[in-house]
Amino acid sequence: MDRSRGPDVQVNRLANPLFNELLVAVADKDNYNRSKPTEDAARFATYALNPEIAVLLNTVFGTDFQTTDRVDLQAVYIPDVIRVNTTTGPVPVAGEPAFNRLSFIGGDTVANSDGVQIPSGWPNGRRFGDDVVDIALTAVASGPSFDPITVVGDNAAANDQVYNRTIPYAGTPNAGTRNSKDSGPNIGLPTPTPAGPLALR
Repeated sequence: MDRSRGPDVQVNRLANPLFNELLVAVADKDNYNRSKPTEDAARFATYALNPEIAVLLNTVFGTDFQTTDRVDLQAVYIPDVIRVNTTTGPVPVAGEPAFNRLSFIGGDTVANSDGVQIPSGWPNGRRFGDDVVDIALTAVASGPSFDPITVVGDNAAANDQVYNRTIPYAGTPNAGTRNSKDSGPNIGLPTPTPAGPLALR
């Protein structure tokens, strides 16, 4: 029997980084991937409002991050679509002096026509160089008030290649694995340092 025919079924979607990977429960991850953003408020808002990752961080590190009523995370993730504020001028990109990999958490904002400071990077769009893992974890740890800001990260504070400031923006890829015909080690790459999977700093 030919099983390759039938109605199309969506098998994956991801707008904002880490929503499905970090916030949606295991039991709903596939349901999320098969659903539409118009269903997010009814079906998945609870995962943004009550982030399990905050509970886990509190348990492991003895912190006291807010675990319920996280309207700040709901505003970012529900519906899970990329939003870009088009009322501002150009924003800094990686390599420019005003750029900060932590976006608004690192003070990287730009004023709109009304003088309101808008994040230059994610969750306002997403630039090459935005450290979305550190931004998301820091938001979980610091919200909803963001006073104080508790920076939480994954111990990877930079890309191993420099980003371009013009198209194609992505860093030049590494040449691949080396083998016996190669003349020596790669030069200029950062030396990995042993670190745990998560760091509170």
